[in-house]
Amino acid sequence: MRNAVTALLLVLLSTASCSGGPTTAAPDASPQHPATRDRFDIRCFANDGFGAKYGSLVEAWRASEKAPFTNCTAELKRGESQVQLTEDDRKATSIIEWGDTTDVYGFILETCAEWNPESAGLDLDKAGYRRLQAALLVCPDSPYIDGMRAALSRQTEPSGWDLVTPTPTATVTAPPLPTTKTVTYVIEADGPIGLITYTNYIERQIGQEQTTNEVNGPVKKTYTFPASAFFEGTSFSLGVIAQGSGSTTSITCRILLEGHELTKQTSSGPYAAVSCNYTG
Repeated sequence: MRNAVTALLLVLLSTASCSGGPTTAAPDASPQHPATRDRFDIRCFANDGFGAKYGSLVEAWRASEKAPFTNCTAELKRGESQVQLTEDDRKATSIIEWGDTTDVYGFILETCAEWNPESAGLDLDKAGYRRLQAALLVCPDSPYIDGMRAALSRQTEPSGWDLVTPTPTATVTAPPLPTTKTVTYVIEADGPIGLITYTNYIERQIGQEQTTNEVNGPVKKTYTFPASAFFEGTSFSLGVIAQGSGSTTSITCRILLEGHELTKQTSSGPYAAVSCNYTG
């Protein structure tokens, strides 16, 4: 009987999926690398038309060393609907004059991502000057921070613009990218859980682990993988299936990457079985 149930659940795993793009590293709350900006994905395009999505400004800056970006957009990560701006964030957005909203903050992040040595010689209008001032507050760890300050200092007509002068910040080195990332599976049920199977396809290798001992939820299982397995353009798959037993009538599975929820599924009924799958 158990072999039949296992076979059924493996079929469910192959057919039920929830797909999306990879999620990136957990926010770093240091003053030079505030958590607010890590709630955004950055998508940039280079002169050759190639575009890619990055999970943080730091990742975008690393990529821009090979080919400067001509256009970038910032959008809230999957599952994020609104961010709570800090006092420093609001100071930056107030310079733009649109109000301290999430959209304005994303607009500033785009400036941080797009700025490069080729931008240094461009003349700034009033809007460009304000954007650059705000960017100094949001991304003081930019590898191009000196060029950004130099561009502001060369401006000859700021006196009549009623500009806000940001507090100078020290140049800092961008923090290193993480070498590993954690995947967490969570199973929750209103009764006993009789079977759980975890399946990971990472860096062209598949791994599977199964537990058959009856337990009460929630159950959490964490795996650590190389960060390179989740880079843009890299294929990976994460999956879990679980079945309730006894009096269980509702069971839920969740998959999280670095604490960010990738997918969630719920199943109801006697001996309910649930499947979560995420492919990047």
